[in-house]
Amino acid sequence: MTVIIWQSIALLLAATTALFFYIAVRLRNAIRLSLVREERAYQELLDFPGANPNPVMRVNKLGVLLYANPSSQYIMMTWKVGLNEKLPPEWREIIRQVIQSNKPQEIEMKSGELSFLLNIVPIHGGYVSIFGLNVTILKAVEQELKQRTTTDAVTKLPNRVIFGQNLTMEINHAKSIKAKMSIFILRLDDYFEILNSYGQEVTEAYLLEFCNRLQMFTVNESTIARISDNEFGMISPQIRDASQAASYIQALIEITTVPYQVLDKNIFTTVSVGICFYPNDGETNDVLTRNAQLAVNRTSSTRNQYEFFQRGMIDQLQIKRNIISDLHKALENNEFVLFYQPQINLKTQTMVSCESLIRWNHPEKGFISPFFFMTAAEETHLIVPIGEWVLRAACIQAKNWQNAGYPPIKVAVNVSARQLFQTDIVALVRFVLKETQLAPEWLEIELTESVLAQDMNLAIEIMKDLKSLGVDLALDDFGTGYSSLSYLMQFQVDKLKIDRSFIKGIEDATEGHALTRGIIDLGHSINLKVIAEGVETKAQLQYLKQHNCDLIQGYYFAQPQPAEKFEEFFKKNWNN
Repeated sequence: MTVIIWQSIALLLAATTALFFYIAVRLRNAIRLSLVREERAYQELLDFPGANPNPVMRVNKLGVLLYANPSSQYIMMTWKVGLNEKLPPEWREIIRQVIQSNKPQEIEMKSGELSFLLNIVPIHGGYVSIFGLNVTILKAVEQELKQRTTTDAVTKLPNRVIFGQNLTMEINHAKSIKAKMSIFILRLDDYFEILNSYGQEVTEAYLLEFCNRLQMFTVNESTIARISDNEFGMISPQIRDASQAASYIQALIEITTVPYQVLDKNIFTTVSVGICFYPNDGETNDVLTRNAQLAVNRTSSTRNQYEFFQRGMIDQLQIKRNIISDLHKALENNEFVLFYQPQINLKTQTMVSCESLIRWNHPEKGFISPFFFMTAAEETHLIVPIGEWVLRAACIQAKNWQNAGYPPIKVAVNVSARQLFQTDIVALVRFVLKETQLAPEWLEIELTESVLAQDMNLAIEIMKDLKSLGVDLALDDFGTGYSSLSYLMQFQVDKLKIDRSFIKGIEDATEGHALTRGIIDLGHSINLKVIAEGVETKAQLQYLKQHNCDLIQGYYFAQPQPAEKFEEFFKKNWNN
């Protein structure tokens, strides 16, 4: 009996041992299979960035470069490191900070003539992934755009913005030493006649010669800027009274009106000058520039070569005051009307959106362009109720077209600086969409660069909130403001709108071609749609189609129309 029991125990131990070895073998095979799968997945993960045209790297917490795809070679050459080697000390410190804070960092670096934007992202386990973007071309476009915002493209002189900044600095200096100074506005009376008669090339050559004479005359004693097509601003701290200014300007006019010989053309021209003084005629940049402008405008009626600012000229500003008074009545009497201009998709040849444009149907003067009244509205709080009226009216009209059976299209509404920063624009848009029952995807908010530049960080937050509502955002007049690539990449916009001055440049000069194409490429590189406004000729259209501009708006297709006439555009065959 005892033998049988021990035999049973032996059999049980043998079976248990066999089962254990069986389980161990199965487990080992499963582990091996799992490792193979993980190795394959890891290899696929490594192979994927290998085909990426932008740098992709993996670094551990010690700053050792564990992986780099072929596109990382330029950065590795700059760092002078290879695989399994430590990054330079300053970069190891950056890696340490990213891992410690568990927050990504974005750093711009140069690699020879190339520029890269590196996004350093912390990974669990004490690693970071580095994703690079080659922004060389984008930086070149940014630099060109930045130069255009401060410098006149033809004369290379400071533009109106920089003139204002320089005048403010000179005012502060004159105030500190209790000195006077003069401000001049010079107008080339025959500029537009020369342009129309001889064309752009001759006109630019004339402008350069005029600037050369002007700079030789002033001998660096005055600050000179081109503030408009045919006007130049001068700040002359050494000219402090009327008699001195009169002698100075007479000599300047004599030198700058000697006949010009440019490109085999003889050009005869006249120059008019407006003069004012700090502090007698004003104590701020805006007031002094305005008063000098009023003075030069006065020469048109007096036929004098120059005029001093006189207090009586301010009477002209009464017109502006009357406009503001009438604007109050216009709101009360519902005198505003919206016109709409179609925006055409160049690939599909269909109307996909429109821009709403306000007009004032004045009871006595008829339709008035916003050019004459929106500046006055912007300077007062009237822009807020007017802007709210535009937003509501545009949304109502877009919904009415949908209810009438027309294909839905986006409607774009412009938002001013005062609306953006001094009102709760997000709450207003949310309320109007709910009130009009317009789906948010059919509304687009247009913001200009100059508006956003007033407070970039706040603007970015407001734009995020607007995007959360589901509306589209467009950056209007692109290229005329603070065209910073770093900020542009933070703006949650869907569309870049090329300013009409660039479109005009397509036919005016070779530079216009390159810069317009650069803006289109810039927009597409960061996944934005690009729309060109102010398209007026077939040559402009063909150029934009050739370079893959997405949308077109301008008189070549259609002028802005009131809602009832705009409905004809829904029936139009845009292929023709």
